Amino acid sequence: MPGPSAADVPSGWTPLPLEHLPAPTFWPAGLALAITFLFWGLISSWVILVIGLGLFAVSLGGWIKDIRHERKHHS
Repeated sequence: MPGPSAADVPSGWTPLPLEHLPAPTFWPAGLALAITFLFWGLISSWVILVIGLGLFAVSLGGWIKDIRHERKHHS
């Protein structure tokens, strides 16, 4: 979907550059939740720490997979 052209931008505004933006994904939110579980597990229980480690690994792997797939798809 093409973005707005320079003619569509109101006067005084700067048009957006024509760059590819990454697709939205939930992996960064999962990574943030994993880090929260990691720190929570450090001060409370090893079970929560293990859950945080697992969620961290899955979220990081999923995010890297998405980035690699997107780069391969656009190159």
